[in-house]
Amino acid sequence: MTRKPSVGLLLLWISKNTVLAVDDSQVSLVIPSTADEISSILSQVELGGDKESFESAQTNVSTASDTSTETNFKTKGATNEHCSIYLAPSSIPDAQTNLPAGFGIYTTRNIDKGDYIWRNGEGPSVVIPDVRINYQHLLKTRYDYTDEEIPANMIPSWAQYIFLYPCVGFNMETYDPKMQKINSLESNMNLGSIANFHPFLQNVAYDDTDWYEDGLLDRYQDPGAGAFSYHRGKYWYAERDIEAGEELFADYGEYWFLDRQLGDSGKHIPRSKDYEKVAQMCEGWIDKAMQANHSDWLKQEDLDELLSKYQGKNSERVLSLIPKTVEDMSSLLRVATEVSHKERIDALQMEMAKRTTIREQATVSWIEENGLCLENIVPRKSTIRQAGMGAFAQWSIEKGEVIVPVPTLVQVVNTEAFDIFEMEDDGETYFAYGEIPYTKQLLLNYCFGNPNSTMVVCPATNANLINHCGPLVKGEGACQDGIPNAMVRFATEFDPMTKDWLDLDLEDIEERVKNKQRGISLEVVALRDIEPNEEPFDYEIQIFIDYGRSWEEAWLEHVRNWRPPKDEGFFPVSRLNKNVTVYLRTEEELETRPYPQDVRVGCFLQGFFHPCSILQKLDMTAADVPFAYDEGDSLPGQRRPERLPVYKVELTKQSPGGTWEIGYKWRFPNDSATTYVTSKQIRFFPGPYNSDQHLPGTFRHRIDAIPDEEWPERWKNKKNTNVQYSWV
Repeated sequence: MTRKPSVGLLLLWISKNTVLAVDDSQVSLVIPSTADEISSILSQVELGGDKESFESAQTNVSTASDTSTETNFKTKGATNEHCSIYLAPSSIPDAQTNLPAGFGIYTTRNIDKGDYIWRNGEGPSVVIPDVRINYQHLLKTRYDYTDEEIPANMIPSWAQYIFLYPCVGFNMETYDPKMQKINSLESNMNLGSIANFHPFLQNVAYDDTDWYEDGLLDRYQDPGAGAFSYHRGKYWYAERDIEAGEELFADYGEYWFLDRQLGDSGKHIPRSKDYEKVAQMCEGWIDKAMQANHSDWLKQEDLDELLSKYQGKNSERVLSLIPKTVEDMSSLLRVATEVSHKERIDALQMEMAKRTTIREQATVSWIEENGLCLENIVPRKSTIRQAGMGAFAQWSIEKGEVIVPVPTLVQVVNTEAFDIFEMEDDGETYFAYGEIPYTKQLLLNYCFGNPNSTMVVCPATNANLINHCGPLVKGEGACQDGIPNAMVRFATEFDPMTKDWLDLDLEDIEERVKNKQRGISLEVVALRDIEPNEEPFDYEIQIFIDYGRSWEEAWLEHVRNWRPPKDEGFFPVSRLNKNVTVYLRTEEELETRPYPQDVRVGCFLQGFFHPCSILQKLDMTAADVPFAYDEGDSLPGQRRPERLPVYKVELTKQSPGGTWEIGYKWRFPNDSATTYVTSKQIRFFPGPYNSDQHLPGTFRHRIDAIPDEEWPERWKNKKNTNVQYSWV
C-alpha cells in the first residue's frame, strides 16, 4: 500500500483553505460551534499517514521470539532476500576533478511516491542536548577562555556534521526559552547523515518526529536504562516516484547549505531558481522543435547569441546549465517534447539537473558492482536485555563479507567535548555551572575508540545497532558462547581516504574536521557464515562484535555500583502513546489529575507537531464526519473511517519559532490557534530532561572494538605523553 506523505521537515503541503479559530485579536474568525463547522475543519486536516502500520512492522519489541506477518509498507515486488539500498560513490562530481565528491545512497528498486525507504527500519538517532552551552562552559572552566574569546554560536568542530533539523522541537528533550543559537542536535543514521543535497533532485524526506520507544527497560530495575537511544530512527519516505538506479537526495535547505555551509565554494552551484530560469528560456524553442520538419531548425549561431547574453553578468550558474552545442541543446529540448505542455518546465529542469551528475552511475548494475549493501541488518529487540535493540541478519551473509559499511562523519579527537554539566534556569536562559561534568553525551556509547586514546569516530549507518558479545558479558542465541560472529576494522578499500587519515596526527585531524573534511571509514565483517531463517521477518541470527575488555570491565563495574533513581512515579511515554485516549486529559482535568510525569503533548497539523493543550473532548467521532479518506490515510481492509475521538485543542507556536529547526513552519496568523483534531493526531513526548538519557549515573563508555594493533600509535595520546596536540 502506498502512503500519502505526512509532509515532514523537508517538504510541506499546506492547505490553502484550512479554517481555524484563533485568539480574540483575530476578530474575523470565530470558534466553530456546530458539528457541520467542525466537520468542515476536520475534512481539511492532513493526517499523519499510517505510521501505525510502519511501527507495527518494525516493532517486535515484546519478546525476542516475536515474528511479524506481511506488512503494508513493503514495496511491491521486493523481497527480503535482495538488497535494494546501497552505499556507493556519489553521482555528485567534484568541481575540480569531476570524480565523485564522496559517498551517496542509491536504490536498485523502484520506490513509489509515499513509500518508506527503509522497509524494515533503521538504526537509532541520538539526541545531543545542549552541545553549545556545555562546550562553551568547558572552554571557560578548563581552558580559561573568556566570554569575549568565544563567539556566541561556537560549537565543537565535530558538531558541524550533525544534522541540524531538530535543534528545537519535540525530538530534542531539552528546553531553552531564549535559545537563538544552535544548541541541541540529533545524530541521524544513513540518509540523515550520508544522503547528499542537490538543489533540484531532492527525492526523500522524513516525517516531523521519529519513533520514540522508552518501554524496553525499567529505570528502577535495569542498569542499562539511559545507556542507549530511545529514538528509533526516522520515517524516511519518497517525495516522488523514484526509479531504480537513482541516488537518494535530501533537502538540506538551499540557503543554509550552499551559502552558509559551503560559502565561497558553493557560489558556482546552480540554485533551483537557475534551473527554472533556463527552462523558461528554452521553452520558447520547443514548439519550433516540434514543428520543424528539417534537421537544422537550431543553428549554432542562435545558441552562441543566447550564451553571449549571459557573459559577464554574474551568471556563471545560469551559463553552466545552458548546453553549449546544438547537439546537446537539441537532446535537452527533445526531452520536453515527450511530455504534455504543462509538464515541459519540470521535464527540462529534471534533465538539466541529471546532467550535473555523473550519469553512468545511474544504473542498477553499476550500483551493485561498486556499492555496499546497507540493508543486510535490521533492528529488532536484542537477545541481551540491557542492550535495548540489536542488529539482526536479514538474509545469508558469508564469512568475510562486509555486513555493513561504516563511514564516520563525526571524528572527535578529545571526548572532553562530550562532557555534560549541570544546568540551571535563571528565568531568562539556561546555563551550565560547576567544574566537574555529571555525565557525557550518549553519543559516546555509539563511537569507536581505544583505551589509550582520547579520539573516537562515530558511525553513520546501522552499525550503531550492533551489540557486544565477549567472554565476560555473554547473551543468548548467537552470543551464548561469548564468541562474536563479526568484527570491526578500518576500511581502506571502499574508502581510499581512510588510509591517508590513518597517517595523520591528532592535530592534523582536528584541523581537517574544522575545515569540514571527512575521511575515516570502518567496516563490519562476518567472522563466520550467518544463515537466518528463511521466513520473512523471522530473524534468528543477531550480529555481535567484541567491544573490548576495557568496555566489559567498565560495564560490570557499572552494574555492581548501580543504584536506581528515586521513584517519582515515572511512566514511559511510549506506554502513554499506545492508548492516547485513556491518558489524555483536558486543561481542567490536569488541575486535579496531572500527568504521571513531566510530559509534552503535541498535535499534528499541516505537516508538523505543535505544542498543544486539550480544551475539550467532543461527544462525536471521526466516523460522524464525512472524511475524504484515501488509500494512504486508511488502514488495511478499512472501508470507512476509523471511529476516532475528536478533541478541541489550542496549538502554540514552537519557541523560538523554528530559528534553527530547518523546515518547521507555523502557518497561523497568531502565536496560538484553536482548532479540532482527532486522537490519531495527538502524541505524548518526553518532557525536558525527563527521559532516562538524562539520569545521573547512566552508563557511558566508548566501543573499543577496533584491534589495538590497527589503532595508529600516533593517536594513542594517553599512552604516549610525547603525543602533543591542541583540540580547542
